[in-house]
Amino acid sequence: MFILKCNSYSRSAKKTYIYHKLLETYRSAVGPRHRTIFNLGTLDLEKKQWKTLAKAIESRLLGLQELLPDEDERIKNLADKYTEQILTKRKIKSEKKKITEKSSDLENIHTDTIEVTNCRSYGAEVAGYEYMKLIGLEKIIEGLDLKKSEKQIIKALVISRLVHPASENETYRWLRCNSGLGEILNIDFNDIGIDRLYRTCDKILENKKVIEESLAQAERRNLKLESKLILYDLTNTFLEGGGESNKYAKYGRSKEKRSDCPLITLALAVDENGYPITSKIYKGNESEAGTVKEIIEEIYKEKPELKLFQNTNIIMDRGLATKKNIKFLEDKELKYVVIERRDAYSEWSEEFEKKQEFSEIDRKGYKIKIKKHSIGSINYLLCESEGKEKKELAIIAAKEKKFEIELEKIKQSLLKNKKTVETIKNQLSRLSGKYIGFYKLYNIKFIEDDKKNVTDLQWEKNDDYRVKKAGCYVIRTNNQSLQENEIWSVYMLLHKVENAFRTLKNDLLMRPIYHQKDTRAESHIFITILAYHILNCIEEKLNEKEETTNWLNIKMLLQTHQIVSVRYINDKNEMRIIRKSTLPEDHHREIYQHLDIDEQNIIRKKREVVCKI
Repeated sequence: MFILKCNSYSRSAKKTYIYHKLLETYRSAVGPRHRTIFNLGTLDLEKKQWKTLAKAIESRLLGLQELLPDEDERIKNLADKYTEQILTKRKIKSEKKKITEKSSDLENIHTDTIEVTNCRSYGAEVAGYEYMKLIGLEKIIEGLDLKKSEKQIIKALVISRLVHPASENETYRWLRCNSGLGEILNIDFNDIGIDRLYRTCDKILENKKVIEESLAQAERRNLKLESKLILYDLTNTFLEGGGESNKYAKYGRSKEKRSDCPLITLALAVDENGYPITSKIYKGNESEAGTVKEIIEEIYKEKPELKLFQNTNIIMDRGLATKKNIKFLEDKELKYVVIERRDAYSEWSEEFEKKQEFSEIDRKGYKIKIKKHSIGSINYLLCESEGKEKKELAIIAAKEKKFEIELEKIKQSLLKNKKTVETIKNQLSRLSGKYIGFYKLYNIKFIEDDKKNVTDLQWEKNDDYRVKKAGCYVIRTNNQSLQENEIWSVYMLLHKVENAFRTLKNDLLMRPIYHQKDTRAESHIFITILAYHILNCIEEKLNEKEETTNWLNIKMLLQTHQIVSVRYINDKNEMRIIRKSTLPEDHHREIYQHLDIDEQNIIRKKREVVCKI
């Protein structure tokens, strides 16, 4: 055997790549010929050591390792690595054969030759794959007009985002070096370059509409879901780098306090169970309220078969409930539940102050007082939340402290230099812009001298208005069939979409985005959303079983359920390699039971390879 250096020129990249092959010489009817034993990839080894490495690999394949003199440690490690890959992957025609299951597996072995190698994580990947099949995503991917290898890579990218969320570069390394996902999907990621993963990401984006629509239908069919609510909201996430090649990357107000970075906005509509219905990418500085019409029309136009708009309530947050959007929903004869965007307390202050005929709801130890008013075809639900009041007063108190420090600075400056009323008003105007909404919480008085110069500044809090307004809000709906407690409960389900955003960003690491191209950034976000479909199904199953654990804990515990290779030499002087998953431990079985995963789908069947010496 010998090692040969090869060159490969890529026209698309306009670059020459170097790789190495392990070859052997054999005699044919037409003379000596060479054949490839294994593709070694790029070999980081001096040329004078190639012969030594080739000899070491050949000796191991023939079982003659003990006859070799002491080897260099690096040569030894590389020879062990490539020998293991050759024995388990390549079909060695004369030296190796596959052994089918026999009635008896009893044999004598040399115990000092037993080695456990090529350990890969397995448990979390199996759980993710089983739930991918459960929600119907695996079948949808199989139905795409793509190559078989591309379909398997798409599955791998989604499950990788679920189990090991990371950049595409780190995902590629994890698939090759840490995970047994390739064996679950019957694809060897050592034969696939990272550029292939990126190109497959583009294929996912090309099929986004088909996948999204089909998955929405499959989940409702497979999981027996009903779409009675559409919860709609937006968030944004930031990019690393300038984002010059990304049409969506714009500077704006970051919800993650990263306004120093270009942003991308994600619009997401989910149902009451938390499953995404549709998603869309917008520019980072896009007006949130301006997206409502486009998203609702898209759902109505592209998903009529889901019957989402029959007896369905559209739930939106305060920032989206503009007069224009509400009129659009009413013109479409759609039911909605939103929070009044205007200062509703001023309009309903008399009702809030009297507090008559309010009913009470208990939520997590806090009381919420509610009262329904009907004006024409619109119902208004007056709400006064004890928990919201406590939170708002704490926020107000913190900002009041900072506001008063600024007032004190102005007052101290008057001790040094007298200022005109106009100058002080300008300073207070800038202060009110910095602390929006807090200026009216104070009654500020100027002390002037004979020349109309301000010599002192005095203020007092308008506690009455501040305390009365805290914790009060008004919910508006045109659904006459909802009772007052139902209106409040339906609106509170908006936390489902907020939880989806939190999970996408924190658990599935949608942020930050490293891609500079808009298509790659969009496919990254869509893959994360597909992984969220699986994660949400898992979380729903755990809630159904009243389990307090979550996916993060589950995948950590399942890391110890692995697939391994056991290598040994028997009394017939044969080297055998057995590839098999480890037996699930008690805590593994408990998790699989909670997730309703059949143990027969977990245990990997034994695969044996023998090398005669």
